[in-house]
Amino acid sequence: MIYLLVYVDDFFICSTSNDFINEIERDIDGNILLHQNLKILRILEKYGMSSSKGISTPMEVGYLNIKENRLLPSNEKYRKLIGELMYIANCTRPDISSAIGILSRRVVKPNKHDWKALKRILGYLKSTLDLVLVFETSSSVELTGYTDADWGNEKDRKSTTGYIYKLGTNLITRVSQKQNSVSLSSTEA
Repeated sequence: MIYLLVYVDDFFICSTSNDFINEIERDIDGNILLHQNLKILRILEKYGMSSSKGISTPMEVGYLNIKENRLLPSNEKYRKLIGELMYIANCTRPDISSAIGILSRRVVKPNKHDWKALKRILGYLKSTLDLVLVFETSSSVELTGYTDADWGNEKDRKSTTGYIYKLGTNLITRVSQKQNSVSLSSTEA
C-alpha cells in the first residue's frame, strides 16, 4: 500500500515498504518520475530471465502471421505473467501495452510461440530498465483528447478503437481495444 498526498507543489509519500517509495522520484525541475525497476527485476528473476540478453523491441515483426500448433500444457503460468506485465504496462510502461494487448487474447489456449513472445517482452524490459514515466510540471491545465479507429482487420473484421487524454503535456489516460462488433463502414467504426 502506498499513499501520495499532494498539496499545491508539495507531496508526501507514505508506504509500508521503502521499495515502493524508491520508485517515485522528483527531479530538480519538479517533475515526478515513476518507474517499477524493482518489480521488473523480481519478475525477471521469477521467470529465470535475470541473466538473459536484452532485446530492443517488445514484439517481433510479423508475430500475428506465424502459425504454431504446439499448445502449452497449462495456461496458468502464461496467465500469471500476462497479469504481471499488464500491471507494469498500466502503471509505468505504456510502451509494452500493444504487445501485451495482443498476447492477452491468447490466454485460453497459448502456444509455445506465444510464451516465447512473452519472454521477449521480459527481455525488452530488461534492456530498457532505465526508462521512467515523467509527469512534467506545467502551468497549462488544458485537457486535450484524441481518438481514432481503424476499419476492421483481415482476420476477424473487428475494428480497433483508441483514445488518449492529456492534461497539459502529461498523458493521463489511454486505451486501445478491439470493438465487440463488426463495423460496416469507416464512419461506423
